[in-house]
Amino acid sequence: MGIVKRQAFLNSVFNYIGQVIGYLNIAILFPIFLSQEEFGLTRLITSLGAVYTQFSTFGVQRVAVKYFPFFRTSDSKHHYFVTLLLALPAAGFIVVSIIFFVFHDYIIPTTQESLQVQDFIFAIPIVSFFSLYFKVFDSYLKALYKTSLTGFLNNIVLKLLWLLCVILYYKNVVGFYAFIYLYFSCNLILILITVLYLTGIGQLKLGVDKYFYKIRVLIPIMRYGFFSILDDVSAVLIVNIDKIIIGFLIDLKTLAIYTVASYISTIVSIPSSSLGRILIPMISPLWKRKDMKGLEVLYRRSCLLNLMLSGAIFVLLWGSVEDVLQLIDKDYRSGIYLILIFSASAIVDLAFGLNGDIILMSKHYTFNTYSSVILLVLIVVFNFLLIPSFGVYGAALGGFVAKLLFNIVKYKYLEIKEQLSGFTVDNLKVVVVILFSIGISYVLPRLNDVGLLNILFRSAILSVILFLGYYTLRVSSDFNKAVLDIKYLIKKR
Repeated sequence: MGIVKRQAFLNSVFNYIGQVIGYLNIAILFPIFLSQEEFGLTRLITSLGAVYTQFSTFGVQRVAVKYFPFFRTSDSKHHYFVTLLLALPAAGFIVVSIIFFVFHDYIIPTTQESLQVQDFIFAIPIVSFFSLYFKVFDSYLKALYKTSLTGFLNNIVLKLLWLLCVILYYKNVVGFYAFIYLYFSCNLILILITVLYLTGIGQLKLGVDKYFYKIRVLIPIMRYGFFSILDDVSAVLIVNIDKIIIGFLIDLKTLAIYTVASYISTIVSIPSSSLGRILIPMISPLWKRKDMKGLEVLYRRSCLLNLMLSGAIFVLLWGSVEDVLQLIDKDYRSGIYLILIFSASAIVDLAFGLNGDIILMSKHYTFNTYSSVILLVLIVVFNFLLIPSFGVYGAALGGFVAKLLFNIVKYKYLEIKEQLSGFTVDNLKVVVVILFSIGISYVLPRLNDVGLLNILFRSAILSVILFLGYYTLRVSSDFNKAVLDIKYLIKKR
């Protein structure tokens, strides 16, 4: 647990710093330095590149975490497992690139915007390739329980590089065409740093182990990778399909507003994402030992802690949302209720814990794939049904309903197939504390019209209410123990 706590702490720090930088980028600086149309174009290319990347991965992110325990050796060669991790996505990228360039006129339609994605067609495979191999090394480091470096690179270094590119464009050092290609090549620097780190710790040993690279060994890995492709692609499309549809069905300016609202709401997921980076690699060893009791403990803790953390952050965000929006460009303030829907959707997704990851690393992993595809279909259907009547709010509501149904199905599946339950009465206590705190936020006064001062005041009051609620109701033994440990350290000093 020492490794878990240390890595989780570092990831949380990097995530929060990255969130501040990201907020400054997405919500404040990019809307100033870029027109809405230019900003919307970067978001659309990012979403298209994310889908391209996941089609290329060959499930390597899941393969690394699931199969590494079987390849691990004390000499750090790990039967040259890293060679397999590098080869699979290379093959996938080549295949996807051929399909993309043959059919790109059908994949990316022409719009009425003055800025066309078609004019920057090569930016999509570039961002895909560099993102792909950063994900490969990130997955390998997760399997090694070394997640803080890539957390630092992805959350801080990458966002600073993006900001540098935008400033260069704003200062007319580079033109818009050069800016787009610089912006989407930043992951290359992250890859080089990661390669140097892995080489330095002796964990990047390439070669082929003839015993482990036999067909009978590779077939189950590749079969798992194939189903993981469908699952990962579905997961990425679930996050990006609404942005792609809005970019082509409405316009890039609306997509820019939608993106800012979506980004502000991602603050709800930060603590949980840090926790997940550490907890997910623990699932495979538990399945390997058939430790169902340990698996249920992990499952329940993930559900409870995710709900506590995401719910608390949401209370603080929604309690000061009007003041938060004062800090961004006025053209983007119309998305206030988008923030509410996005945040609720994130809480629903996180409150069900690691259900998808537990299924994916079990013998039932194909169910996760099929259910993810169904979720994707639901989101697309809801988007096309609701966007014509409700605009961007239709897209946000469709995603919320689809994710709720999706998680209920996965939860019941684990309960029926493996008798694993993620919820206890403590989860209900957390919901009560969250709802009570939201109610209090509506009666709290605003000190004045200065946004930042109101944020600090209201956040301080709501934090105390949340803390007292969690602590006095004893919703989590982990939380209460941490509080007692802190009290002990203070007294000792």
